[in-house]
Amino acid sequence: MSVVAMAWAWERKCGSPSAKLILMSLADFSNQDGECFPSVTLLAKLTEQSASTVRRRLQELENDGLIERREQYRENGSRTVDLIRLLMTQQGGGGGPRRQKPVDLGPVNLEGPALPECEGPPVTGEQGALSAVTRPEPSSEPSSESSPQPPGGGVDFEMEQDPEFDRFRERWGEHAKGGSWRRALSAWQMLPAADRTDAMSRLPRYLEDCRTRQRKVCHPRTYLTERRWESYAEAPVRARAPQDGITAAVHLARRAEDRTGWVFVPADSPGWQAWHQAFIHVGVPFCAARMTYVELPEGGFTQLMGRHFPSATPPAYIRVAR
Repeated sequence: MSVVAMAWAWERKCGSPSAKLILMSLADFSNQDGECFPSVTLLAKLTEQSASTVRRRLQELENDGLIERREQYRENGSRTVDLIRLLMTQQGGGGGPRRQKPVDLGPVNLEGPALPECEGPPVTGEQGALSAVTRPEPSSEPSSESSPQPPGGGVDFEMEQDPEFDRFRERWGEHAKGGSWRRALSAWQMLPAADRTDAMSRLPRYLEDCRTRQRKVCHPRTYLTERRWESYAEAPVRARAPQDGITAAVHLARRAEDRTGWVFVPADSPGWQAWHQAFIHVGVPFCAARMTYVELPEGGFTQLMGRHFPSATPPAYIRVAR
């Protein structure tokens, strides 16, 4: 804890009690240079505020010129907690003018002029007494030699980032407006490495398909949790006859206007999986399930997830099924 930082923080006006409490906590963690590395989770726990409130207050303090934050990274490129520096050399927060630092002028004669060995200007009387009993305050100027090093391990999950996920995010471009990227990051980290690679490589095909068919682009979290990339697998290398039974059935299922006599196939049923494999076989996106009214054999209707297809299973189902 830095006494200078605590004294400085007490004099600042932060605009709200919660922001003041955050600033005091930062001062309590700071070294003599006003630098510290507390995580959002730790500040939220100590101040009994939510993590989102702590992040807002930190942004307010930074906007008011009271603190500055710098991103910190480990040797492997992953992000760790930010360095937070109290801007004690500035007048942010309206706390009034700062006190001038006392200057130690060396030995003085309380009864008359300063002693000859003193290099400063002559000091007499009351000034000499004040200088003799006052100790200089520690400097609040940042020092590059004594700056602390960031912690080696991740303290707060919310502050960490994945470089591979950053590249995934960049590929979305303007398509991923709004929503929570933190939720998308959570979904990304739950995927195996092979699925991440597939999700990344097939993303351009998904975006192009949405553009061509004028469909709304889903949020990245939905793309990951619903495994949307699986419908955009690479077409098999070996050539197939363009009008084989599977290809013809898939094109019919995608483009037919007259669907009289089609069969409803429930989602996740064996027939649904067979049609899914047929779409992959042809190399086209598989259609998503939707809530549909289905007539019951005994009469009446019910709602089920699935879609109508030309038949219960595609041609050559056994040959293409897993």
